[in-house]
Amino acid sequence: MRTLKTGLLLVIVLVAAGCMTQNVGVAPSSTPITGKDTYTVIGGKTTGRAYGFLNIFMIPFALGESNPSKMATERAIRKGGGNAIIEATQSNSMIYLLLGYILTTRVDGTPVNIERGGGS
Repeated sequence: MRTLKTGLLLVIVLVAAGCMTQNVGVAPSSTPITGKDTYTVIGGKTTGRAYGFLNIFMIPFALGESNPSKMATERAIRKGGGNAIIEATQSNSMIYLLLGYILTTRVDGTPVNIERGGGS
C-alpha cells in the first residue's frame, strides 16, 4: 500500500510540477496599418491557439510548433475570416514538468480586412 501511495505521489509530481500564465503583449494590429490603408471590421473577437513542447534545456521538441506565437496569430486571423486582427493580445501558459515544459500561446483580437493604399 505504501508503494502505491509513493508511486501515485511521484506521478502527480511529474505531471503537475508547476504552472504559470502571463500576458505577453498587446499590439494595435497583427500587421502595420498606414494612413493610406483602410480596414473593415468583420465581426466580434477571434482567438487562435498554438502549443509547443520544450525540454529542460528550453530546446523545442519536434512534436511542438516551432513558432507558437506566429501560428496562434495565423489561426486567429483564419478563424476570424479576415486578413489581419486589430486590438491583438497574446498570453502564454506554461506547465512545468520535471523533464520539460508544455507551452500554450493564445492570441485574441478583432478580425479585419485591410485594403492597402485605399485611404485618402
